[in-house]
Amino acid sequence: MQCISNDQITSLNLDIPQIAEALDVAFRASAEGAIQWKPKSMVGQQDGSFLMSTFASWPDAGYGIFHMLGGASADHASAGNPAYHSMQLLTDARSGTPLALFTAAFTSMILPAGITRLMTPRLACSRTRVAAIIGAGTQARVNLEALDGILPIEEVRIASRSRASAEKFADHVRERGQRALVMEPGVEMFQGTDIIITTVPASPGLKPMLDPAWVGPGTFVNAVDLGRSWMQGFDKFNRCVVDDKRQAEQQYREARLPHAGPFDSELAEILVGTKPGRRTDDERIVLIHPGNVVGILAITALLHRRLKSE
Repeated sequence: MQCISNDQITSLNLDIPQIAEALDVAFRASAEGAIQWKPKSMVGQQDGSFLMSTFASWPDAGYGIFHMLGGASADHASAGNPAYHSMQLLTDARSGTPLALFTAAFTSMILPAGITRLMTPRLACSRTRVAAIIGAGTQARVNLEALDGILPIEEVRIASRSRASAEKFADHVRERGQRALVMEPGVEMFQGTDIIITTVPASPGLKPMLDPAWVGPGTFVNAVDLGRSWMQGFDKFNRCVVDDKRQAEQQYREARLPHAGPFDSELAEILVGTKPGRRTDDERIVLIHPGNVVGILAITALLHRRLKSE
């Protein structure tokens, strides 16, 4: 059995459009019943550390997967290192034989950006020019990159708990040729904004600071952070989309997801057309995607196929 490192994954040079394409195939297969899986289950500690696991099987593709995520509390996370670590054990779906152990955090890190790439064309207005991003870390960067080529973003408004991190991200945005403004989160920041991406990491004692009432008509809210930065009020939106209702209910029961719904649509329903994407330019839509194991399986299987072909 292979043990796959971050360096091996990096050498593949996979881009976000390739990730999104793999996700599209897998979520459509799941909607057709070709992938069997269980929702994530979590054990959390009072200091904020946690263990989470899930698994899935995709016999037609030949793969099964066991996925584990371990997160550190703020007191135990060291500066410059990831706040969580993930592992994926990929198996032969028929025999159960272990094929490879992926020890890098790449899959968990890139999954939200792949979902952003896949769903934004279906849920955002085509007129979108202005983006607001809350948080200024890795997820802010990869989710902004995910919009390249699908939305003509001209201006990015940035808010972060750290002014230094916000300014650093603003410099990155300007290097990309886009206008960057560091602002305080509020009505003014969201006024005239077409897409809002929230990437606030979990931490003990975190209090929601964003009010859904600040969101104007036609705006698409992409809650990469599971909506933890948002006060209650998503039920007042025209649409509340989640990657999977069953998983959302499980994570709400375990206090990882702060919003109980109701959820209008699932991601796969929109992909296969049983539920519509954006219907009017004035709809206020929020997407919450905690990270479905179908997506984890799709990305890990893609990595394995590419590594075999190298």
